[in-house]
Amino acid sequence: MLCGIKKDRKLNKNNTSGVRGVHFDKDRGLWVAQIMFQRKAHILGRFKTKREAVKARKAGEEEYFGKYR
Repeated sequence: MLCGIKKDRKLNKNNTSGVRGVHFDKDRGLWVAQIMFQRKAHILGRFKTKREAVKARKAGEEEYFGKYR
């Protein structure tokens, strides 16, 4: 573990998507993928399916956290 970023963090008990950083936007009817990096929220995109949002979140983790893991 470098820089304190853990892969095996627990999900919050109120997480309904089952994936950290992915939630459903009821107003727009789309899944949202986001990531927190250096105390800033970065929206990775809005998607029609949960699968696409999860894929974007995983790609975001590699982009932002890749060299720190």
